[in-house]
Amino acid sequence: MKDELTLKANCVMQGNIYTTKLEIESQAKFNGSCNTNDMNQEVKLLEAVTE
Repeated sequence: MKDELTLKANCVMQGNIYTTKLEIESQAKFNGSCNTNDMNQEVKLLEAVTE
């Protein structure tokens, strides 16, 4: 997982993205789903549940 992702103008992204910050520039194309939850927080919550 990457903390920050920028889709630059004229790029084409097909698929799912998992990141904490996403920026999509004008003219970029994105087809998929995006999860921008704080993944570190999710890991901590999961650890708390499994302990």
